Amino acid sequence: MSDNDAVIEARLKPLAAYLRKGDLEEINCNAPGELVLQFADGRKSYIQEPAVNKGYWLNLCLALANKGGAKFDLEGRTPSARAGRHGWRP
Repeated sequence: MSDNDAVIEARLKPLAAYLRKGDLEEINCNAPGELVLQFADGRKSYIQEPAVNKGYWLNLCLALANKGGAKFDLEGRTPSARAGRHGWRP
């Protein structure tokens, strides 16, 4: 495992339990500390997860950008990303 992979694994820990759900299609963050999980059958679950604030998402995006060799400017950004069924799974 590379250093970048270890950083991403560490950053994803607050989401790991949700990412393991086989029928999960999407994770949204509607507000700091609130996740919305959407499942293949259309169900939604609203989860309180205090660790997923704006700083969390910015740091995760920065780690992913570093791994992919992309530039990510932390100033004034609201991160937004969407991964389909073939997205990352622990």
